[in-house]
Amino acid sequence: MNTVHFIKAKAVFVPWQPSREATVNQYGFYTTLTVSEVQKTIIRMTARNIYRLYVNQTIVMCGPARTAHGYCRVDDIDITPYLTAGVNHIAVEVIEYGVAHGQYSNDSTLESGLLTAELVVDGRVLAATGVDEWVVCPITARHNICDRIAHCRESLEIYTLDEDYASWQRGEAEFSPVAVLDKEPVYLARQTLLPTLNPYPFTELLDFGACCVDEKANVAPPHRYCNSLAEEHPVEDCKRTFPSTDGSVKVSRGKNGLVLTPSDTKDFYAFWDGSENRVGFVRLKLTCEQAGVIDIAPTELLNTDGSVQYGFNFVSRLYVPAGTTEFVAMEPMIARYMKLFFRGVGQVTVHELSLLDDTYPDEHRSSFLCSDEGINAVYNAAKRTMLLNTLDIFMDCPGRERGGWLCDSLWTS
Repeated sequence: MNTVHFIKAKAVFVPWQPSREATVNQYGFYTTLTVSEVQKTIIRMTARNIYRLYVNQTIVMCGPARTAHGYCRVDDIDITPYLTAGVNHIAVEVIEYGVAHGQYSNDSTLESGLLTAELVVDGRVLAATGVDEWVVCPITARHNICDRIAHCRESLEIYTLDEDYASWQRGEAEFSPVAVLDKEPVYLARQTLLPTLNPYPFTELLDFGACCVDEKANVAPPHRYCNSLAEEHPVEDCKRTFPSTDGSVKVSRGKNGLVLTPSDTKDFYAFWDGSENRVGFVRLKLTCEQAGVIDIAPTELLNTDGSVQYGFNFVSRLYVPAGTTEFVAMEPMIARYMKLFFRGVGQVTVHELSLLDDTYPDEHRSSFLCSDEGINAVYNAAKRTMLLNTLDIFMDCPGRERGGWLCDSLWTS
């Protein structure tokens, strides 16, 4: 067993009792690293159940690699390129799934949350959890009671955003000291490559127009393992949203992005094609004329009439203020197509819509080519399917369930 050890760091988590009614709890851990000159700096870290590392408000990596109960896989990340002389902001966003989440998950062990991290320069530990000053705050922008994506998957993302949403990443929040945990997990090395986090943009606009919600439309609810206490259901709302002839939308391309201007309609939509399936985290930057709601609906497949298939993926909902909003999802998704519903936001300028890659990197160590283009296409599709269905282990599918499916490794081997 390839175990690893921290030099000083101890496992820590929040000092208060997480909400038992929540399907998901999200927290921000923070410290600073002050240096007169930049030297090679490694952060060794792990967390449960999901985490994201920011250095000076730039996303560096998302983790962890998954493993069994009682274990955590440790990531060693070189953060040198992200550092500057002076004060550096080190922030870690951690998700702990709540008791109301359900009995099991194919994607995580649902154990209690923790964070273990230390920054190391030439063997010297400069900031370690449980030893040095790390603090934590709840990320209240994310709604913690919401529907699950599927019977063994994680929770929908619903956020109420404002201009201070990410301020905790630079130390501007009401923080509390972290609590050192009594029991440490067994730490294992990751031993797999990290995703690139390269952005893949959605640039081809297929369709746009006015829409409206038909509250009386009878739609089947998406399959859920447990009925949460959620008061809103974005997936069902999107299934009840239909094109409308009562208004129109004008589209123009400005120097800062795609401008959508509605006329005689409060709600409208835009629909993009990303050319091929990708798996990753939605990144969205836009400017809205007024406060409202944006529903983000990805899909890898379309129905025969060209509409979105909601049964396989999920909908992220953002309550946005007037002005410019930047958002990156915590849950990965698969998408070739992306549909955005704009509800009451007025004119919108979409500066960026992309997926940050969350698949195992293609090292291009194998290739196949023959004179039959049909066989070449089958090979390329098979290779791409393998990449999209692999992160740290072979997975059931890259979108809805995304859990380990180790029988595939038998046939592959």
